[in-house]
Amino acid sequence: MRPSATTVVGGWAAANAVLATILVLYGETAIAIGLYAGSVMLVAVLAAVVHARRGEPPAQQDLPLSGGAACTGGIALGLLGLGLIYRFAVVLALPLLILTLELAVRETRRRP
Repeated sequence: MRPSATTVVGGWAAANAVLATILVLYGETAIAIGLYAGSVMLVAVLAAVVHARRGEPPAQQDLPLSGGAACTGGIALGLLGLGLIYRFAVVLALPLLILTLELAVRETRRRP
C-alpha cells in the first residue's frame, strides 16, 4: 500500500526536526539552526498548501470558507521567528500580519 502525500511530508518534516535537534545538541550556531529549520519549514508549508489546493474536499466535511488568513499568518509567524536571527525579517512580517488580520475579519463577516 502506498502512503499518502500527507504521511510522506509529515514524516519528512519530523525527520528534519530530529536533525535540527541534533544540530542543537552538538552546539551549532543559532544562524545555522535557524537557516536549516527555516528552509525545512518553508518547504513543509509549501507542500501543505499544494496538498490543500489539490482536488475537491469531501462533501461531508464542514470546512471554513478560505485558508488565506491561516496561510499568511503562518508565513508571518515564521518570519517573526526568523526575526530573532535577522532583524529585517520582522519588517517583512508586519505587512503580512496586517493582511492576516484583514483576511480573518473578512472571512468572519462572510459566515452565515
